[in-house]
Amino acid sequence: MDEEKQAVFDDVCRVIGRAVVMLKKLISQLPKTA
Repeated sequence: MDEEKQAVFDDVCRVIGRAVVMLKKLISQLPKTA
């Protein structure tokens, strides 16, 4: 894999990771009955 693709891949992974963390925080704030 060339460096440009690697950089894009790293950025995508970072964004996905951040989204997952935000989703987990959001879900943990929801009422448990939902």
